[in-house]
Amino acid sequence: MFVSKLLQSTQVDMSNDFNFVEIVCVDVYTTSRPNACFVAYRPPGTDTASVTYLASLTECIRSYCHIDRVNLVTGDFNCPKIDWSRLTSPNDAIHRPLLDCAIECGFTQVVDFPTRLTHILDVILIDEAQRILTTSERPPLGHSDHSCVEFHLLVDFTSNVSTDSTSYYL
Repeated sequence: MFVSKLLQSTQVDMSNDFNFVEIVCVDVYTTSRPNACFVAYRPPGTDTASVTYLASLTECIRSYCHIDRVNLVTGDFNCPKIDWSRLTSPNDAIHRPLLDCAIECGFTQVVDFPTRLTHILDVILIDEAQRILTTSERPPLGHSDHSCVEFHLLVDFTSNVSTDSTSYYL
C-alpha cells in the first residue's frame, strides 16, 4: 500500500495474534473522521489451515474496524462462490464466515465485475458505500492473472492538504 506524503496517515500496529495474516491497515486522517484503509490477502484453499487463516483474518478485520472511522477493506479473498449482489454463499467454512463478517461490519462490496475469469475474487468492502464514486476494471499488472480494480473514493481532506488524485488501484 502506498500513501501520498500529502496525506496525514499512520500505519496501524496490529496485535501479534495476527502476525501470520497478510493484512495491513493505514489510518488516513481527514476533516471529518479518519479512514481506516485495509489491504488483505487470503491464499486459496479449503483445508483446515485455510479455515483457521480465514477465522484469524475476519477476527482481525472485526477487531480493527471502528464506528468512528470510515472502514475500507480491499484485497484478494479467493472466495469465488460468494454472490455479493444477493449476499449469499455456500454454507461452508470459507465463504460463509467471510460473508458473515462483511454483513456484521456493515460493509457493502462494490466490485461488480469479475477480476479473475468469471469470479469476483478481488473485493472492495466499505461501510459507507456512497463514498465510492466509481469502480473500473483495468488490465492486470505484470504477469498477474487478476484484473486490477481502479476506484475513486470521496474523501474530506484537511485544509492543509491539496491533491487532485482520487484514483486507487487494488
